[in-house]
Amino acid sequence: MPVKAPAAREMAPGSEVDSTAIRALVASGKHPSMRFGQFTDIADDLRRLYDSAAWQPRWVTVTNPGNNASYKPSQSAVELVAQVNLSTLRGLYPDDYDVAKLPALMLTLNTPAERAEYDVAFSANAIRLVRALHEGRIKPSEAHAQLRIPRPKFDAAPFVRVMIDSGKVEQQLDAAEPPFVHYQLLKKSLAKYRLLRGDSALLELPALKPKQIVHPGEAYSGVSQLRKLLTAIGDLPIEKYGPNADSTVLLGDVLEGLTRFQKRTGLEADGNIGPMTMSALRRPFDARERTIELSLERWRWLPREYSAPPILVNLPAFRLYAFKGNSDDEKDLLTMDVVIGGSFDKKTPIFSDTLRTVVFSPYWDVPISISRAEIIPKARKDVGYLDRNRYEIVRGDADASPLLPNEAASLDLVLKGVARIRQQPGAGNSLGGVKFLFPNSYNIYFHDTPSRSTFAKARRDVSHGCIRLSQPAALAQLLLADQSEWTPTAIDSSMKLDKPHRVAVKQPRPVFILYATAMATQDGQTYFYPDIYGYDSELRAKLQKSYPYVH
Repeated sequence: MPVKAPAAREMAPGSEVDSTAIRALVASGKHPSMRFGQFTDIADDLRRLYDSAAWQPRWVTVTNPGNNASYKPSQSAVELVAQVNLSTLRGLYPDDYDVAKLPALMLTLNTPAERAEYDVAFSANAIRLVRALHEGRIKPSEAHAQLRIPRPKFDAAPFVRVMIDSGKVEQQLDAAEPPFVHYQLLKKSLAKYRLLRGDSALLELPALKPKQIVHPGEAYSGVSQLRKLLTAIGDLPIEKYGPNADSTVLLGDVLEGLTRFQKRTGLEADGNIGPMTMSALRRPFDARERTIELSLERWRWLPREYSAPPILVNLPAFRLYAFKGNSDDEKDLLTMDVVIGGSFDKKTPIFSDTLRTVVFSPYWDVPISISRAEIIPKARKDVGYLDRNRYEIVRGDADASPLLPNEAASLDLVLKGVARIRQQPGAGNSLGGVKFLFPNSYNIYFHDTPSRSTFAKARRDVSHGCIRLSQPAALAQLLLADQSEWTPTAIDSSMKLDKPHRVAVKQPRPVFILYATAMATQDGQTYFYPDIYGYDSELRAKLQKSYPYVH
């Protein structure tokens, strides 16, 4: 919430010529000296801000009101310039908010036109800064068409009004930001990487020979330098140093730190230094900073309040986070590994919806694309394929739809869209013992799986698009905790039925399928994940277009 405005104080007598100049500049929709002078994106905010002050300058202090009045920048203006400079620590770019031009405008306040140009520039940049921190620079749907996140309409004018009147610029910017623990942790991580970027010596690791891989226990001339780098980025605390600090063999503390680095950057944690690990180790810190900046932007898209504790899936991390309450403190989260859609042509979409139903011992309704490409060709070659794998052909959409014989004519009906193939509940069912429905146009849902080995891999984008859960029973227990009959034993037995059993969730949960390639945790670690779907590049390109963004 914004800082409460102080008690009203007496304002300096206004000037009709000042108000006329400010009105004209705001009405024009364009500022002559701002970097991004078209301000159609914030015109309504500007009008509300100046309406509340009779269209007088908001960022000046007036002495000797009257014909001999003297104008100088207010303390709030000085504070705003300082905070624009520091906005880099919030994941923004100071140049987008006229960090170099604002001080120059502070020097020329002699005429109404100069004061209007100065004042509107400060107001416009303050509003844009507050909006960027509160809701992101672009709409979620601009980045992902189906990521429609309902949020109340945000009015930046009151934030900026309090900022001006109280002088508490930093506090108001803090209040505009998301309240999430992990957003604040990412900001701290960003500050650390900004600092590390200044020490280029940390990146001077000896290069590998072509096709060379350094395995654990082998010599590598860069072990000492690697130790320094791993310590600087938090993967090898000094207190973990082993007794052989001068060793050039990849063992002990350095190997432990290296595997930790590999795990949190989405690599196979095998302790080998090969091309991919070396590329990650030598990746400039500013690239990590850009990744954190994009993740901060995505955090800003999320609602501040939820109708019920939400469920978030971060696709690049292959992780699900189910809130137990309103806080994202890690002790209040159920987290688990997930398997998601393949990065080539089976991407899991980015979207939001509401989880309403748990289905124990479900049928697997085979999507027509899989029926056409995989199931039907196998069934035509092998007459026993459908029966052996517990597939059946049904006509209709209900669980009780009539069965058709497993024969060629029925397969033809599937291809025509008249019938469908489904797999019976039980052993070998591709959905395992339970699925979780949040109806959407993509037909994406959470589900159990009989294929557990994939969860041991670092990269798990191998499904057809739906999201496989490593701990489905734990999620069912969380969702049905307010229904006393659903004990762990009842859930376990219901996952082994021969017919589906549907249960309505009493408190439907908002679900957000999201994409963040940097995550910070409460143990001080920052995890970086591969841009598996290329969405970081797309978002970066959209942000580079800069203001005025469409809201």
